[in-house]
Amino acid sequence: MGRSLARIAVAFVVLFSLVAGPLSTTGVAQAQTQPDVDNTVLRIEVHENASATWELQIRTRLRTSEQKAEYRAFQRRFENDTSAFLGPFATRINGTVDAASRATGREMNATDFSASTSIQTVPRQWGVVSYQFRWRNFTDEDDGRLVVGDVFESGLFIAENDTLEVVAPAEYRVASATPSATSREDGVLTWNGPETFADGEPLVVFEPRPVETTSVETTAAEPNGTNWQTIGGTVGAVFFVVFVAVGYWRRVAGDETEGEHERALRADEQTARGPRDVGKDKSHEAGAGHPDDGSPEHDGEVARDEVEDAGGVSAEDGVDDDVSVDPILTDEDRVQNLLRASDGRIRQKDVVTELDWSKSKVSRVLSRMEDDGTIEKLRLGRENVIELVSASTTDEDTD
Repeated sequence: MGRSLARIAVAFVVLFSLVAGPLSTTGVAQAQTQPDVDNTVLRIEVHENASATWELQIRTRLRTSEQKAEYRAFQRRFENDTSAFLGPFATRINGTVDAASRATGREMNATDFSASTSIQTVPRQWGVVSYQFRWRNFTDEDDGRLVVGDVFESGLFIAENDTLEVVAPAEYRVASATPSATSREDGVLTWNGPETFADGEPLVVFEPRPVETTSVETTAAEPNGTNWQTIGGTVGAVFFVVFVAVGYWRRVAGDETEGEHERALRADEQTARGPRDVGKDKSHEAGAGHPDDGSPEHDGEVARDEVEDAGGVSAEDGVDDDVSVDPILTDEDRVQNLLRASDGRIRQKDVVTELDWSKSKVSRVLSRMEDDGTIEKLRLGRENVIELVSASTTDEDTD
């Protein structure tokens, strides 16, 4: 005999008892006629910000056209009165999350509740009711790692034919899982029921994925294959030709008083003879106003003239002497600057906020700096605190 749909939505929370202990199903809204429940799937998708999206799917196998018609009738009732199903579910979840918050000491809440129903036809026909919500601060954080498990203080149980899935955040990988999952693929851990978990389990630790470095290898072209080196060289040559053509066009367009052919010959002659010879020609063309006396002032004028002839700009035309270019800072430089501005000590989560980096990137950069002896990591309660190692401290340690 199948299980009642409205009851299973709350009973599933009882089976996944978390820290709330036994929950009563008294007062659960019941529809007039509900489809049987063949299995359930609970999917917990963990996010990098320590929250998690929970989705509970209640699945009914539709083997005949009559069962499909009955399920469509149920869908209409569900859509017309969704609150009768979603309301009790949200109430139970909110109570569970509040209890978990008190037990772990982390501020938590449940938001974005929704419920929907659909019929899946591939590969078999299933009627599916989905409940979804977002659990803020679901995971604990430990030195850049995300830990799932402390909310399951009273353990957890999934029945036969039921499934639990825990999904890693983007840019994270599974470091450990207790107990071992039934299957593990692409960051998704799956446990199939029946399964009884001990207190604090399942315990799953996610860690940032290591930075992947790209290496360039030189390979010969394969027979009847594509020689990517040749293609790369061809593309580079095309860009070079385009660059030269654009430069030539700018040079020609820069002087409307000379013909194109004469301008090109003049540029070639300047290149062959050098800047000092060009300066002499300019002085002769202008008369005695600018004699080639070899002075620095004259050489500077000649150089500026040549830049302008080539379509460029002189210092007077396009560059402000007061404008300074900021040096390119490494990630480690940015962290050190932030630490100095914070009197040499800052919380790790404040580094994430101030530099607008992901938690995984901050963890990787800080690990490198700790290995280099630039910083030290301190653990104050549940907080990771980063302290800048001063030059004097480093010298004392060396002595």
